[in-house]
Amino acid sequence: TKIEDDIEEISVDILSGKLQIERAQENYILVDQTVYFKEKDEEVKDYLEIETGDGKLSISVNPKYKDYQASANVKLQLGKNVYDKLTLDVVNGEIEVCDVDFTNSNIESVNGKITVINSAGDIFIKNTNGKIEVKNTNGSLDVNNINGSIYLTNVSGNAASLEAVNGSIRVDGIKSDKLLVNSKSGSIRVSKLENISNIGLNSGFGTVVLDTEGYGKDVSVTIKSTNYSISDKFKNKIQREEGYQIS
Repeated sequence: TKIEDDIEEISVDILSGKLQIERAQENYILVDQTVYFKEKDEEVKDYLEIETGDGKLSISVNPKYKDYQASANVKLQLGKNVYDKLTLDVVNGEIEVCDVDFTNSNIESVNGKITVINSAGDIFIKNTNGKIEVKNTNGSLDVNNINGSIYLTNVSGNAASLEAVNGSIRVDGIKSDKLLVNSKSGSIRVSKLENISNIGLNSGFGTVVLDTEGYGKDVSVTIKSTNYSISDKFKNKIQREEGYQIS
């Protein structure tokens, strides 16, 4: 489906399948869909509804077929560099967003992997089961995962907030002003710091590693733990009521 309307907002809501969003070579939007049906007698051509109006593109499952056992693979090729808003909701399946900027992105999934690469703007991601991977972004990040790992690399913006219940969190390359990381049951590792001024790391049952190698500024850390290992380069250590202060 070729869409030449002036679109600023994109919304996709599918039950099961794979969703890919990428930059197009042309200046229009191209929607490519392939639907797989478990039962032969359920095969229909209008399983997905594609609607445009008031600057918005909406793709969703036709309410008539919501009980069908089908899986939709949707590929969106977007003609502009920047859009105002992106809203994605996939129950079971994979989501991948690459090389397109959105002022605000809201991405939610229940079961599946979520990947965002080369995208600017504020991003909110919520997942229940599956891996979350974010690379080369510029904007505020708010990432929540219940069962699965979170991996960030080369991210920048005002702030990044990461939270996982059961899963490890790893950050390789962070330029955001503020980083807050919380894992109820999983390890945390942060490295390649650049121009960051405030970091908070908390793990209920897991190791926490903050690698300051190559960070050319003074570092001050408060450790609230009875089990810790401190590098020899931290010469000053003061015991406080809440733990240790090192610098």
